[in-house]
Amino acid sequence: MKPNRTKKRSMPLTELVESYILSRPGLRPTSRDGYRWSVRAFEKHLGHKATLADLNEATINAYVSWKLSKWSASAAKRDRNSLVVWWRFAAKKKLTPQPPIDGIPTVKVPRRNATAWTLKELEQLLTACSNMGGLMMAEGDRFRGRYCWPSGVARSKWWSTL
Repeated sequence: MKPNRTKKRSMPLTELVESYILSRPGLRPTSRDGYRWSVRAFEKHLGHKATLADLNEATINAYVSWKLSKWSASAAKRDRNSLVVWWRFAAKKKLTPQPPIDGIPTVKVPRRNATAWTLKELEQLLTACSNMGGLMMAEGDRFRGRYCWPSGVARSKWWSTL
């Protein structure tokens, strides 16, 4: 007699995720917490407790689109990847069919360009440093409540060098 597929598909997703976590003994606590957060976000989107039946192409694609509209692309990518990994884990346990390879598109996370100072800003910074007067104090003395002796290095040269 074949096992009842509908009973398998009604298994709560949280139960599957906990089983997945237990199968990975080296998993960091932050990863475990992240998986649990991902399940709660998925359930919030669905409006009910997620089950294995919710692991399908249409539901995951709708969730990823919803996640992209509310949060960052990296958050959507993380949750999308988690759902696919759990789906593959369930398929390996013979609880669900294999996920479609091309059915769930990947999320592209745009690379951020570094922000740099303009030449004018750098000139202003160096001018402000060169206009400083006085000498630098010996390291650490100021914070111990002692009298500070000047170290002999001009503040303008020290800050410009830095």
